[in-house]
Amino acid sequence: MSLAACTLVAKEHYPQDEKANQLTEAVNRLWTGLSHEADSGPDIKVLNDLFHDNAVITGIRQESNQSELSQLTKSDFLTRIDKVNPYSFTEIELDRITYLYDNWASVQSIALSERTQDGKTDTFKGINSIQLAYDGKHWKIISLFYALESQSPMKLEALEHTTNAPQ
Repeated sequence: MSLAACTLVAKEHYPQDEKANQLTEAVNRLWTGLSHEADSGPDIKVLNDLFHDNAVITGIRQESNQSELSQLTKSDFLTRIDKVNPYSFTEIELDRITYLYDNWASVQSIALSERTQDGKTDTFKGINSIQLAYDGKHWKIISLFYALESQSPMKLEALEHTTNAPQ
């Protein structure tokens, strides 16, 4: 499912179009805030405004069949990435599924990351689970989980969907 299709689904089925549009813009700001040109860094102001003060950022990397887990507060995460980098870095969202209910949203996303330095580009994919809350004015990320690609192919599809709703 493409990003455009996900946006259309939200607009067709969610009565508060403006809130759904703001949600899409918030997730897009995450990718643009993390991206930067060479000899610069991420847009910390954008990211600081986007993340809730109590947000938790959790990441997992697979190296040599070992999982490496890190968990950071908003402050620790922003401190860690707030630096000038000799390389350019771009996050390109490839696929997104958005679940929206009132003032809560869950976004599942696959992003391609490109890091270019001295004419050489390294690419890798990551899968992201982003939870956001609407504070009455803005969407805020309350948690972000990301995992970098391992040997398993990345795709967004439900393993199982269970409902006990009365007929």
